Amino acid sequence: MGLPRQHGGKVFSREGHAITLKGRIGELAEYFDGKTTQTMEYVLHEMAHYDDILLADYEDTYFNLTWKTVTNLRWLSAFCGQRNGDVFLVMDDDHKVNFTYLETILKTLPPEVKRRSIFGLIGRRDAAYRKADGKRYLSYREFPWNIMAPYPRGFAQLFGAEIIDDLAIGSAYTRYNYAPEDVYLGMLALKLGIQLRNMNEMYDHFDFKRRHKNRQPVLIALQRYFDALVTLS
Repeated sequence: MGLPRQHGGKVFSREGHAITLKGRIGELAEYFDGKTTQTMEYVLHEMAHYDDILLADYEDTYFNLTWKTVTNLRWLSAFCGQRNGDVFLVMDDDHKVNFTYLETILKTLPPEVKRRSIFGLIGRRDAAYRKADGKRYLSYREFPWNIMAPYPRGFAQLFGAEIIDDLAIGSAYTRYNYAPEDVYLGMLALKLGIQLRNMNEMYDHFDFKRRHKNRQPVLIALQRYFDALVTLS
């Protein structure tokens, strides 16, 4: 994680436009505004007692998610290595994963596929959002193309172990002042020639209600839907 924001609450300046974060992320940003010292006390207490946080030197806000993704990639490259598994999972903390089903899927894949690909729910031909009225806004300076390269949607991705070093190095040569972190991964994959592989068993936030059918297997879903499935089974 990054450092708490010093000030500003849920209002951000984006390319000369004042953008207000709506929903829960905006509410949390407003709640923690002006509470940097108190928040850091909580964080340092957690680290001292449980040693379960990687603290990096950037402000941890919605608009810095790409910094978090790059930090993850460089940490994996430096400290995890290719021999400690075939894939690495990165996932939002409001989702859950069925590890038994994940193991079943991975056993069906050839080593060169699972170790050299990015797996996720792949977005294809999504348009860049140009209206300066919300969190999805992208200026032409930040992202000059109207159509995104294919990318693994940000709630969860699986990275093959053999591409982690390439992604970490590639991030040093691919600008990320701001792009949504999942779109940024798509840019890296395109630049490096990394294969993106779609997994329909992954459900992005409220996508579960729209797509899931009875008895279809679920790999990753928002926690509330995952818990409901377990209750019904």
